[in-house]
Parts: sequence; C-alpha cells; structure tokens
Amino acid sequence: MNAGDQAAANAISADGSRIVGWNYNNQTGYITAVFWSGTNTITDLGRLNNGSYSAANGVSADGSVIVGRAFDGNAMDVSRAFRWTQSTGMVSLGLLSGDDISMSTGISGDGNVVVGDSINSNTNASRGFRWTSAVGMQTIEQWLIDKGSNVNLGGISVASTTATNEDGTVVVGKLSNGDGYIARATDGIIDTTDYSKTIGDTAILLPTLANYQSDLVMHGAHGSPIQNLLNKDAQSFGIAGDIGRQDHKEADGNMGVGEASYARGLTNNATFKIALGTTYTANNTAWDGKTSLRGIYVIPELTFRLPNSPLYSTLSAYYNEGNADIRRNYLNGGQVASSAGSSDVRQAALRLRLDWQNAFILQNTSFTPYTSLTYSRSDMEGYTEHGGGFPIRWDKRKDDSTQLRLGLDATHRMNDRFTLLARIEAVHRMETEGSTASGQIIGLQSFELPGIAYQQNWLRAYVGAEGAAGPGRASITLNGSTEGSTPNAWLYGSYRWIF
Repeated sequence: MNAGDQAAANAISADGSRIVGWNYNNQTGYITAVFWSGTNTITDLGRLNNGSYSAANGVSADGSVIVGRAFDGNAMDVSRAFRWTQSTGMVSLGLLSGDDISMSTGISGDGNVVVGDSINSNTNASRGFRWTSAVGMQTIEQWLIDKGSNVNLGGISVASTTATNEDGTVVVGKLSNGDGYIARATDGIIDTTDYSKTIGDTAILLPTLANYQSDLVMHGAHGSPIQNLLNKDAQSFGIAGDIGRQDHKEADGNMGVGEASYARGLTNNATFKIALGTTYTANNTAWDGKTSLRGIYVIPELTFRLPNSPLYSTLSAYYNEGNADIRRNYLNGGQVASSAGSSDVRQAALRLRLDWQNAFILQNTSFTPYTSLTYSRSDMEGYTEHGGGFPIRWDKRKDDSTQLRLGLDATHRMNDRFTLLARIEAVHRMETEGSTASGQIIGLQSFELPGIAYQQNWLRAYVGAEGAAGPGRASITLNGSTEGSTPNAWLYGSYRWIF
C-alpha cells in the first residue's frame, strides 16, 4: 500500500480518526512512521534529520499529536524519542543526562505529556521519562519530587514508562526490580506487586476474622451445651470467656470473647439459656498494618432431651453487630504509607446439635459423642479508605460458612467436686472458597479478586477440668486446632452460679 510491502499498526486515537505505526517503502528502502486516516490513506511522517528509521508508538485522543522513536541523522543515526504535529513536523525530545538513546512509548490524551525510556548503551541501564514542553525531559522520580512527593526507592529505580492518562498526571511502567509501578502527581509511586498483596490480604482478612469470631462463640463458649442442663425451675448465672491466638495462613493475631449468661430449667429435660457478650479480634498485616474487629452479640439457646431417646438436641442462634477498623499499609515512594477506613460488620448463625450423653462408660470415664451442623453468614458494608496517596473504595460483600462437626467428649470423675474434661472433634466446611472482593483504587482502576480457597477439613481438641469453687462451679479448657476458621490455640474459662 502506497509503495509499501510491510507495515504495522501500533496505536489508535481515542476518536478513531488515526491509526499510527510504521510502513516499509520498497522504493526508498526505509521504514518510516506513518498514520492511516479515515479515508484509508497513509501519511508518511518522515525521518528525523534524514535518519534511516522512524516508527510511531502513540497518538493523542484526537489524533493530532503522534510520538515514537526515530534514528537521528544529526546524532550518528542513534534512536531519539520524537513528537510530531502537523505544524512542527517530527521533533526530537532529546535524552536524560548521561544517556545516548531514547524512545517515546506513550502520550497523554490531550497530547501535552510524552512518556518513554532513556537508555545508556554502555551500561544498558534504562530510565523512564516524562516530557512536557515547559519542563522538558525528566525522570519519573524527579517529576514526583518536583510535585512534592517523597521518593526513596532504596536502590530500585524506574526502568521504563509505557503509558500515561488523559492529562499526564498518572504514568505506569516497570521498575528495575521487574515489578510494575503506578506513579501519580502529588500522591507518589507504588510497586504494584507490593500494593496488590496488601489488597489481597485485606480482602481475605475481614471475612476470615468474622468467621473466627462466630466459630469461637458457637463452638467455644457455647461448645458444650449439655454441661449447662438444669432441673425444672433451677436457674443459673454465668460468666465465660475465650482468649486465643490464630496463626493460620489467612491471619496472624489475637482474639477474645467475653459473655454473661442466664439459664433456667423449663423441665427436668429442657433448659433455656441466653447470653450477651462481646468479641474482639486484632490481626497484623503487611508493613505493620492492622485490622481489628469488635462486636456485641446475643445468643439464645434451647437444649432438650428428645422424647423416648438418649439424645439431647440443642438449637442455637447467634447475632453479632460490630465494627472493623482497617489500616492497610503499603510502600509509597519507598516509605510506609497508610490508607485506613472502617466497616460495619454483621454476623448471624444457626446451629443444630445432637449429643448422646454418656453413650458408654468405662469405670469413671463417660463418653458422649455428638454432631452439629452450623450455618453462619457475615455481611460487611462497603467503605472508603482515606490517606496514603492510593486509597481504595471497597464494595460491600458477604461470606457464608456451613460446617459439619463430629466429636467425642470424655469426662473423668475424680471425686464429687472435680472432673477432668477432654474432646476430639473433626470439622468439615462445605464451602470451597470465600466470596469475591471488589472495589476501586480511587481515581485509577476497579478490581475484583477471587475468594480465598478454604481449608475444608481440620481437627480440634481440648483438655481441661471442671470443679466446685465457692458457691458455684468453674471450668477451664485449653483448646487447639489444625486449620480452618478456628484459632490455633485458645484458653476457655467459665464460672456458673446455680440457684
């Protein structure tokens, strides 16, 4: 076409009026930068000072400004970044100090900002640049410093710049460590690998903490309902708490539960209990970030013996309303920055449990097998972070958990006042993965992350003791689990007055 037998298109203007690239002219023997217009004609942009090669790589939104690389006939036919307009023709943009090669890779939509690479051929070191007519060519680091950002990448530098936005206030490219980057005027520069990890960690952590809390209440403080059975019209008041530590792959931190409860014997084989409590979880994240979740919950519970059966059934409901404070830390310009926000979190759960009390007895040790099915749901409101230069607006989300448990309790009676306790339990979570997380890096781009792959099977066990203490009874157990949505280890204690 137009005396050419090879050509390539590299970019198109936003309005579709021009496509830019290069064309090989078999009559002249040169490859030159060109654009194709809507009339299906090709326009040759020429060569730089009669150099031997040129190619266009980018074009403004309206097609009026074109950039690329051209061999400069006035500089020993070495590559230079160029900018072309109808009025100026092809103009060299020069080099960064100390370099001898440059090329343009992108242009802002308004045509005023050009980005590209400047290279030292002796060291093969490349630096990304940003060019304007007012300032000329400068490194991305210097541009950010001039805009008031602190930039100290610690031996890492901007190796290339591949694109910019409509007004040139955002540039992207690659760092010398191979990671991508996003730089924004006045806000700084982030390593996209590091930054993406902090997004992923935050997306995983909040529903994980909510699951931890509901599990610790339902299967910790309320994990042994038949131990609280009362005779008809008997009443009890109790206090209980769990304090634990989780160090699974999804979370690393501490948590606790504290509650007060009241129970009454409806019949000799049925007891109603209601508890009011509080939950707290605090977890560490990357670069000393932190996510904490606090809530207040209520849990009504009915335990009764099935007619003409050795089985006891327990129906439990759980509702927790709380607030999460999230401080997401990441590197901005080599310095730790924080983007923080808060989210309202609601948790609800239902559990059906069956216990075969004292199914078999060996001397002074009684064994009670049990099974339970628990469904819980966590709803997390959307929130907007503030601070840090690159905050995120998170969408609301929900997360479900359905767990089947099969366990065996053992009680060994030492005497009338003191009993040893033990438990082994297997847990299966029916969901294979968590909910997706979505949001927008404010002013930049939207994202959607897949849910985390859940550990579906794990074991839990405890050892402890229960005994008379003053006017009531006290119990304490040391618990541990392998994986899943239960903490690694936690200590449970309770004290109950019966009257």
